[in-house]
Order: sequence, then structure tokens, then C-alpha cells
Amino acid sequence: MSRLRTLVEDEGVKLSSLGNLAIILWKRTPTAVRARRVCATFDEIADERGLAVLTILSATSGPPDGQVRRIFDETMRRMGSRIVGNAILIRFGGLLGSLVRAVARTLSVIGRNAFPIETFSTPVEAAEWLHRIQGGSISCEDILYELQHLDADEPLAKPELPSKAEL
Repeated sequence: MSRLRTLVEDEGVKLSSLGNLAIILWKRTPTAVRARRVCATFDEIADERGLAVLTILSATSGPPDGQVRRIFDETMRRMGSRIVGNAILIRFGGLLGSLVRAVARTLSVIGRNAFPIETFSTPVEAAEWLHRIQGGSISCEDILYELQHLDADEPLAKPELPSKAEL
């Protein structure tokens, strides 16, 4: 049974939480209204260990505009050291997926964030990294299980779980 708690959902975004992990699935290009709704939940999701974020970009979501970036930047500055990290999962492959991952990595490097940001192409990679940065508070298996059940309309491919020895 899923332990995800859905806090925001409409045709463009779904935000759910698993412990102190915010999972944001962008189905459409982020808007300022949606960004404010998502950011308004971060204090509720964070606990004494902070807040970890998994941002999932689908093939139908475009890049955020300047207003959306400012909303997220303000929230991240306000939360400061409570942000543990942000894993960005690019859900589409091919040349476009590679290009988007490269741009996301470049922006995270030049952005000089106070917390780690990593870009991933597979759910397994993202789950392993999130597990590590949270000090093991949420298992890779739990994250992957919840990702399989995140969106009934557009499920993530069932990932192959890493063995305990690989973790």
C-alpha cells in the first residue's frame, strides 16, 4: 500500500510527500500559480532532518520562466539549510532528454545553491542518491515503490530494484 500523501494535484502538477521527501511531478510547464502552491507545502513536509526534493520533469513540461524560478529561489533561500538536496529526474530520453539534463546540470553548477542538486535519467539513480543524502531515513525501495504509484495516468516504468549489496 502506498504511503504517499498528495498535497497538490491538478492537470499540470502533482506534489506528494513520503516522510520529509517532496516528490514534484511536473506534467506541464510550471506556472507561477502552481509554483506558489508547491512551495507553500515545503514547511509542512520538512521535519527535523530537513526537506529533500525530487523534481520529475515529463516530456510535456517545458522549462520554468523567470517568475517561477524566482518563486522557487525565494523559497529555497527562506528555508536555507533545511533543504537537504534536490534530485531532478528527467523522464524522457533521446537527444532532447540528454540536452535537458545537460542544461539542468549547467544551471545547478552556476546557480551556486546552498544545497546539492543532481540530475538523473533513471528512477533508481535518483532514489539511491536521495537515500544517501537523507542519511538512509527513507529506503531506495520505498522511494521506487512510491514512484511506481505516483501517477496512474503516466506511470514511471517499473524500475529494477538494486540489490541490498549495491546500496
